Amino acid sequence: MIDDALRLLWVVAAPAGLGVLCLRALGVRAAQDRLGYAAWLWPLGCLCLAAALWLLLALDVPPSLWWLAPPLAAAPLLPAAWRGAPHPRPLPVPLPWSRFGQLVFAALVLLGLWLAVYLAVAAAGTPCVFGDEGNLWSMKAKALYVDWPLGAFREGQRAQSHPDYPLLNPLLQAWVYSQFGAVELFLNRVPIQLCTVSLWLATCAAVRRLLPPWLGALLLVPLLLDAEFRSACSTAYADGMLALGLVLALDGWLRCRALPPGAPAAAPMRALLVLGLAFALWSKNEGALYVAAAIGAAVLTARLPRAPWWPGAVWLWPCAVVAAQWTWNRWFGFTSDLLGGPPSPGVGWPRLFAAQWQTHAPRVLQAGIDLLFSPASAAGVLLVPLPALLLRTVRQEPRLRAPALALLLSVLGLHLVYVGTWIDLDLHLRTSHARVVGQLVPAAIVWLAAVVAALRAPAPGAALSGRPTA
Repeated sequence: MIDDALRLLWVVAAPAGLGVLCLRALGVRAAQDRLGYAAWLWPLGCLCLAAALWLLLALDVPPSLWWLAPPLAAAPLLPAAWRGAPHPRPLPVPLPWSRFGQLVFAALVLLGLWLAVYLAVAAAGTPCVFGDEGNLWSMKAKALYVDWPLGAFREGQRAQSHPDYPLLNPLLQAWVYSQFGAVELFLNRVPIQLCTVSLWLATCAAVRRLLPPWLGALLLVPLLLDAEFRSACSTAYADGMLALGLVLALDGWLRCRALPPGAPAAAPMRALLVLGLAFALWSKNEGALYVAAAIGAAVLTARLPRAPWWPGAVWLWPCAVVAAQWTWNRWFGFTSDLLGGPPSPGVGWPRLFAAQWQTHAPRVLQAGIDLLFSPASAAGVLLVPLPALLLRTVRQEPRLRAPALALLLSVLGLHLVYVGTWIDLDLHLRTSHARVVGQLVPAAIVWLAAVVAALRAPAPGAALSGRPTA
């Protein structure tokens, strides 16, 4: 029992420590934004750990030596962390908070933490063998741990319905297996569930920076009541991880765009943006759809980021994730089912979309309307971007308009995918529709907080200038 507890402590402490090193290397300190710091360290640490695990896999290092992954990931971070990047100034405070307001918001944050931990512990008695969390994500993790080297892994994955899915989730579960020395059917969820905890904290930190406590609480409470968020707290699906990446990216975008060009705090916030994108892209294939929607929104608004946004080594992270995942799939011959891969070889999404448009499109549209207007779901927040684009404040502000268009294009793209599905439509909608749309809900809440802050501001953009600490 004590041995298992110590192993679990190491499993959690290693990525958390990497996250602290990563934030220090970027010049982020806890005193600048304690809530944000607590939210960001876990996903950044998981990203570094998974990159090191992927490298060990490529080098054919046996799982018994995967304890080398944390020091391998820490090595390039240590020089910058030891030297200490410049300490950015705290962001200016637009709205003073009373002591009572701070206590109210802290109570809400703690309530969300308690709920996430309670649901995670409650699920710990059920083995991770059912549904997609067992048959897809955990199964791929087991294959990485048990079926290596290459030949056995390739053959085993050909029986999967989504062999091309990104590796971040399975790598984190395989990390648990390797440190316990066996396939652990219960605790393998822990790294994924901690991503959902980080999702709650990251959403709270982003909203807290923009709004007074009573308004922030009004926007955050629906997320706690959302069935898909609660499900993510108790399972090992990657949807909460993807949602976390989107929140980090949007929060980084809003924080960086609120600063004057060349501000010292802009660099770490830009890094938060691109690392969030990398985290989302490596979590699920829908991440590529959302990034494409964001690029399309930037083009449609004719407000591409200024020159300082595009250069820089930090942009290598999302590019490296895409290149690594593409190389991995090409290496093993894995093809997405949307592009004609198994289990419907040769019949990809374009052909099915054209053939099924008349029969599927009305049913998908009705399912979308039912979900977005359902009082039991927080997905209704995704209805707000369309009318909000009519507001002058949103139309004239690229940091608000571009994310609104990206959210709308993402919702549209998700539903178009269902029109061309090879799975029975009713089954596909019933088992995944609400969960997949829920990936966008936390980011939509952050965007809505930015819109409300802009509408409350006495001068354009004044309320988006940020707030420093929790």
